Amino acid sequence: MPVTSIFPRLFKGPAARRWLIVSMGVALLVAVGELLIWQFDANHRAETEKELFSQLVDARALMEAEISEGLYITIGLASFIQSQNGQPDYGEIESWMAALFGQTCHPRLFQGPDLRPVREGGQQ
Repeated sequence: MPVTSIFPRLFKGPAARRWLIVSMGVALLVAVGELLIWQFDANHRAETEKELFSQLVDARALMEAEISEGLYITIGLASFIQSQNGQPDYGEIESWMAALFGQTCHPRLFQGPDLRPVREGGQQ
């Protein structure tokens, strides 16, 4: 049994045109809604990726700073020991290392909600 025999007035005349216009309007609204949702999702995803990339750049800079300061201290200690002909006074090394350590920032020590690295003695 064809659909036109069940609803004879729905598919004939001006009612059919109204039904077609209404269905096309609903389909257009659904399509526009889906497009807006897709665009919002794409923008949100791009913003999230941008934020994550920024955090990764900060983490990389922090790790590089930590590594370079460790190398700075190590190279300084090796140079100091060489300048003492391999027989340094350990009391002198301790005071020299304390001064060297005080000049460097220690990224593993953080203070406050913005996680800024702090220097020895609480200075930022």
